[in-house]
Formats: sequence, structure tokens, C-alpha cells
Amino acid sequence: MIRPRAGITLPFIAYCNQRSSLGSGGWIVIHRRYNGQLDFERSWQEYKEGFGEPDEEHWLGLKKIHGITRSGEHELLVELRDFDGTGKYALYDGFEVSDEGTNFTLSLGRMSRGTAGDSMRVSDGMQFSTPDRDNDRDGNKSCAEFYRSGWWFNFCMEANLNGLYKQKDDQHQTMNWYRFRKDYQGLKEATM
Repeated sequence: MIRPRAGITLPFIAYCNQRSSLGSGGWIVIHRRYNGQLDFERSWQEYKEGFGEPDEEHWLGLKKIHGITRSGEHELLVELRDFDGTGKYALYDGFEVSDEGTNFTLSLGRMSRGTAGDSMRVSDGMQFSTPDRDNDRDGNKSCAEFYRSGWWFNFCMEANLNGLYKQKDDQHQTMNWYRFRKDYQGLKEATM
């Protein structure tokens, strides 16, 4: 049970990862995908409130993520696995998501270590977008609508862990992390 500071959000149940790529536990899981059973093409309201089940595929919810990250200093651990079984990770030494008044803007510290490369950097300082709420910087299209997911899109992205669950796609609409292998090939598993 997570109990953020009073007035932010009510207590809620969250999944805690006790075995990370770093060999440490106690990580609150805000995003988890591993089998494609849950559709991540969702509305602003759904990304705000969260969807899925904590012990299965899920998105915790932007309100809850804000409640957690505003209560002190936090790190972000991103763990990835491709369809060949290769696992990589990225650890950021700062992580905060603002409130809805600023469209849940992402603030990242530096990538302090990892093997996956820094594909989140282009999303730092970006507001969250969904197919029904375009907050990206691309004046020609809605990245969230084109990539069929919610994310911190800039002039679109180098990472989209909420993309479509499939191995390959000519439009780069997959769940991806560009610097994993310098392409947009889909990933099999992703956890934040």
C-alpha cells in the first residue's frame, strides 16, 4: 500500500519489484508490459487514472506517479528485454512527473548508469500526450495519435514504452527504445 502525502491522492496498491537489474529491490512499478495482453492505446482520462492490474501488465496512472514523485527525490529504473531475450536497463538519478495543470510534465535527471542507452532524454521536459490530447512539439501531426499511445512525446520520440506490442512495424509504432540497438524494433518486455 502506497500512501503519498495528504491531499495528493488516496492510498493505493502498487507492485514492488524486489529483483531488479541492479540486484536491489523495493522499486515501485509504474509501468509493466510483458505479453501484450493489455491495450495501451488509451485516453487521457485512462492514463491519468491508470489501468491494468498491479501484478500484471499495467500503467499506474499519472496522478499516482505525480503523488509519488513529488514527495521527495526519486530515481527511475527502466528495464527492457527484446524478443531475442537480451536484457538491458537505464537508471536515471532524478525522476518527477508534475501535476495535471502542466499536463504531467516529465523531469529527468541524468542517466547515471545502464546498458540500454539514454532514449528518454528527448522526452525530458515534455508534457504527456494521448491520442485525444495532443501536447507534443510536432506541428505537423499528433505523435500520440500516430503512434497510438500515450507518452511524453517531443518531436516525436526515441522511446515509447506504451507503443503497440509487436516485434516489427514499418511505422515505428512498436513499444520501443531506440538506443537499445539503434532501431525502432519492438521490445518484448518493459518495466519502469
